[in-house]
Amino acid sequence: MRELDPERTVWRNGEKADSATVQLDLADPAIQHGLGLFETLAVRDGRCVDLDAHLDRLISDAFKFLERPIERAAVRAALQSSAAEKPDEPGWVKLIVTGGGEWFVFGGAVDPAEEGRPIRAVILPWRRGPAGPLSGMKTLNYGANVLGLRYARERSTEEGLWFNHRGRLLEGCWSNVFVWRQGKLYTPSTREGLLSGVVRARVIDAAKELGIAVHDGPLKIKRLLHADHVFVTSSLRGLCPVTHIDGRAVGRAGKDEVVTRLSRSIGRRHPEVPGVTFS
Repeated sequence: MRELDPERTVWRNGEKADSATVQLDLADPAIQHGLGLFETLAVRDGRCVDLDAHLDRLISDAFKFLERPIERAAVRAALQSSAAEKPDEPGWVKLIVTGGGEWFVFGGAVDPAEEGRPIRAVILPWRRGPAGPLSGMKTLNYGANVLGLRYARERSTEEGLWFNHRGRLLEGCWSNVFVWRQGKLYTPSTREGLLSGVVRARVIDAAKELGIAVHDGPLKIKRLLHADHVFVTSSLRGLCPVTHIDGRAVGRAGKDEVVTRLSRSIGRRHPEVPGVTFS
């Protein structure tokens, strides 16, 4: 959980609220059943990154999951206002929509060095079942990922990787996963029940524009461990190379040029791409 900045405005249903006293009704389905949705957006130069893509996803899921419309204009204005409060500070803003119809926007700072930083990962000991009604949605029912990250951090790694009962890779606790092998890009299919990340979609589009073949389908552990490169994507961290899985080095030695090219193409900062600005 990222630390809330008390100096940033908290928005509740389009109105400014005090972060120290803002409350949520105990009868709200978000508390009773974890019924709700959220989006976390990167903030750079006082602007939300990929704002409309995040809103599109949440609004679409709200119709299916919460069976209620979202005030897009009001929510968008609150997100933009929160992002603009500290234009010189890289940060994040979070939007939560509860099953009871409440919505909140709040934010905080991030360490810019996190973006593009290489990570280590571990294969989680649990397996995810077939796609269910919550599959592919960014819901408040997030306990499995919290426990997965705890498991990863107890083993001195930064990410935990989910597989299903068929031994197919799904995603990380906070990321989508890509494999680069012999000039082709592989990523698990959303048909497996994983979250279709905003940066994941941008990477796929960018790869196709660069003439890179993209295979969106089943991925087994063997392909992961024998990849030329593995990287993960997230809205806050961009594209992060994976150096080790379960303590085993993965990928070829040297610069991960595909991550550099794709980071540059979608306008995300990376250690090999200094000075990139956000669109």
